[in-house]
Amino acid sequence: MALLYGYRGFAMVKIPRNHEEALRDFYREYGKQEEPPNPNGQGPTTEHTDEEIIEKLLNQRGGKFARLWKGDISDYEGDESRADDGFIFKVYSYTQDEEQIRRIHGQSGLAREKSLDREDYLQRSIDRARDKVVWFYEWPSNTPPDDTDDNLQKVDVKPFPLEVLPEAIRTYIEEAARSIGCPVEFIALPVLASCAAAVGNARVLKIKRRWKEPPIFWLLLIGEPATKKTPGIREGTFPILDVEMGYKDRYQAKMEDYRERVRQHKKDVRDAREAKGVEPAEPPKPTQQRILVSDATVEALARVLADNWRGVLMSKDELAGWVRGMDQYKQGGRGSDRQFWISTWSASSTPVDRRHADEVMYVTEPCINIVGGIQPEILPELGKERNDGFFDRILPAYPDTSPQKWTEDDVSEEAEQAYKDLIDNLRSSVKPEIDDNDKERPQTLGFSTDARRLWGALTDELKEDPLKPGFPKRLRGPWGKLEAYLARFGLLFATIRLADNPTNLQVVNVEDLEAAHKVVQYFQSHARRVYKQLYADDPEDTLSYALHTYLHKNGGQWSGLMQQLYDALPKSSKPARVNEFGRLIRKVVQANPRYFAMTEDRHTEDGQFVSLQIVVSVVSEEENPHRTEEEKPDEDTWMEF
Repeated sequence: MALLYGYRGFAMVKIPRNHEEALRDFYREYGKQEEPPNPNGQGPTTEHTDEEIIEKLLNQRGGKFARLWKGDISDYEGDESRADDGFIFKVYSYTQDEEQIRRIHGQSGLAREKSLDREDYLQRSIDRARDKVVWFYEWPSNTPPDDTDDNLQKVDVKPFPLEVLPEAIRTYIEEAARSIGCPVEFIALPVLASCAAAVGNARVLKIKRRWKEPPIFWLLLIGEPATKKTPGIREGTFPILDVEMGYKDRYQAKMEDYRERVRQHKKDVRDAREAKGVEPAEPPKPTQQRILVSDATVEALARVLADNWRGVLMSKDELAGWVRGMDQYKQGGRGSDRQFWISTWSASSTPVDRRHADEVMYVTEPCINIVGGIQPEILPELGKERNDGFFDRILPAYPDTSPQKWTEDDVSEEAEQAYKDLIDNLRSSVKPEIDDNDKERPQTLGFSTDARRLWGALTDELKEDPLKPGFPKRLRGPWGKLEAYLARFGLLFATIRLADNPTNLQVVNVEDLEAAHKVVQYFQSHARRVYKQLYADDPEDTLSYALHTYLHKNGGQWSGLMQQLYDALPKSSKPARVNEFGRLIRKVVQANPRYFAMTEDRHTEDGQFVSLQIVVSVVSEEENPHRTEEEKPDEDTWMEF
């Protein structure tokens, strides 16, 4: 079995002894030449620094190397020798320079007296690694995507579009990310969630008469341990915590006054009874204003929302606990909690059954923004039971990460204060409307005329993607939620822009929507990475994409025997037998009538196909009027999935 590795501009394939023929088959299918280059026996010739190799290994799936790097040998049941073997084997995959291997090992938490002083000790581990890995080849530039377990981040992702954010938060995000040493999105997502929570139910965006989108976001930071997710969340949400602490102090002061009034009320009641007069009414108990929660049952959260219609932010270091806690008090561990959360994503009013009580509590227009982190290996806990669409509502950020050295960079007082002032302004100046019954209601924003036209074009583009041949079925769920998120980001950016200019026309303009589109594109690329890791490829999607690519390179049409078409397509895209291939081809064509048309002439003998002629053509797509020349793909990279 050959394992393919990709790293910083070169790729290499690693095979065990006596499997060189498997490598040649692989090379013939994907490479530019008939035969791979001769093995040099010493690994790739490209030199890489210690830091580059360590960075690559620390980003591997499961964090095993990261734990070894820290000196944690629990994966090897405390056996130091086995742990050294595992460490050396991983390093050997990237360098066969024994001095460099020893140097990297010496920087790790595994370094100890006998490994540093006894040259023969590490030599045995290096020799064992050499026995397991024999040949390495540099690979051509058209190497297929790396789908091995050793490359955790398999799909390239877009960098966070920091340039589209309002300056008040952009500067703070840049400085905080540099100060902490984390990806900018580990600050940006908590900041966006905080801004949305500060606005809450005060604003909605009207799409159609009965379709309005609230500023509700479920944001997920994905990263290995020690990638600064928790510090990022803490720095991104600190103004919301300040607001919450202010609410707490005011509530405590009100409760002190309330308790004094209760004592006075009891005295007044006694006096009234002695005088046989009218007893005074009880003083009303103050409600506790909230904006931040960290952990709550559905019933407890319903009580918070009953007193805080504008909504709250739920911030959690590890979101897996949120999912595990759903229905934990229900018999068999299943109940209505998950459905409650699905309803809150769209701010749909929902009933909540109270424990030990007969009455039902109704949560009206629940507005709960969520931000939290998770480690990659725990992701499947969020992605299970995918048919209910729960996970599709979460926007993931899964950036490339690397160890950061100490820096003296810090957040300036000016940037910190600007961000804090924005949150205070969104909370105090962005007010909901009051209806005829003195109840709070969201103020409705609409699109400007130009933004309305752009909205139609952008949403058509989102809906077009899932119709393209080979679009992964696993992405259809999250893609279906991006239209709502496009509106929500547009609303949030407009509300931030208008917070300091309340007299301006209260609409979402083109600039707001273009910024929202950039952010949605960012999350599209990260969703591809996450769903690629969670869910297997669908054979129909894979074949559809391969067929469309092949036809595109052959002028849009092809004719010949089914066996010839079978031989022409990559091995990884098709079933093992040509008759299964034929059935799947027909299924692909029937499922994609906008892109494929097929005619065939079948001759059968004893129920078996002996000859099949097929003519397949690609239905031309209209050019996207909003796509620039730079964005139009060339012939070799016309579609990426």
